[in-house]
Amino acid sequence: MILRRVMEMSHITLNTTIHEIFHHPQIGDLNPYLIYCLDRDLWLNEHVNAIMDQPLTAAKEINWSPEGILKGMNFLLDELEQDRVRQHFIYSEEEAQEDPQKKEICLLEFQPEKVQPEKPVIVLASGGGYNSVCNIAESFPTASHFVEKGYSVFALSYRVSCPRTMIAALEDLKKAVRWLFQNDTKLGYDLKQYGYVVGGYSAGGNLVCNYGAPNIGWKAADLPKPICLFPIYPFIDLFEWGDRPEGEAEFLIRRLGENYKDLQHQYNVAEHVDSDYPPCYIACGRDDATVGIRDSELLKTLLDQAGVPAVLDAADHAAHGFGDGTGTELEGWPERALVFLEQNNRSEF
Repeated sequence: MILRRVMEMSHITLNTTIHEIFHHPQIGDLNPYLIYCLDRDLWLNEHVNAIMDQPLTAAKEINWSPEGILKGMNFLLDELEQDRVRQHFIYSEEEAQEDPQKKEICLLEFQPEKVQPEKPVIVLASGGGYNSVCNIAESFPTASHFVEKGYSVFALSYRVSCPRTMIAALEDLKKAVRWLFQNDTKLGYDLKQYGYVVGGYSAGGNLVCNYGAPNIGWKAADLPKPICLFPIYPFIDLFEWGDRPEGEAEFLIRRLGENYKDLQHQYNVAEHVDSDYPPCYIACGRDDATVGIRDSELLKTLLDQAGVPAVLDAADHAAHGFGDGTGTELEGWPERALVFLEQNNRSEF
């Protein structure tokens, strides 16, 4: 579905309030996907309410990059004005009968001014603790960098706040990739020859790392291997979460189900990194107080041991949630990730 806007787009500024951004009239049908969750009003009240009536610069208080959001939102508005945004619902009505939330699961496609089918497409999965998908702070800003370099980007909104969320989200990502391969020619791409990349942030980074794990991800689903992954401040070690305030059991029950102990090893990425794992460009701040840099360092070590190309782009100061890195010490990571992509590109799909 192509999303068309006939009126001239009104760009936001750093003085635009958070409330005005979340109720921007010209975004229309895409408003629910700025932050995708089951109850956005409740989510905003819990996470953003304290800064809702403040200018965008206040986003720093929740570790979001105001400059990144500014870039991403104005990019979204420009793409809408140029009719370069397409929304693709990936589940059929029949498939969605078993789970009504599947009706909302979609890919938002962002195109460069001239689509370049010889380039791989990039799929991005924002984070939000498997309770939300924070496209406004992560995928949209980063997409602007990739599109500027001629890459088409698909931002995935996956199922959240549902039973066995981690499993459902991985099903959605695998479905999204399969859908892209089934529809690439119609969309104007050639994934079978030029391939794809998957990137994600925080919980989305965990999702992407799960997808990279051969035992539950791309290989288990009989999908082509991605050229590389971009895990951004991911978590990969499910046995580390027992030290968290909510405790291991509560954290994992919500993500894997009551029988989480039967699945914990299966979904523990740290146990499944081998030579089949895709190359990874990892980015994280050493002062990340939410996940911490340990998981990123562990992933890099495991990839090195498996002989898989990997880069850890780490900075002393880049708080969890930095998104595209604008205004932080990791500014420019999307461009560096593309260099890594080009170094690891191949054509055997």
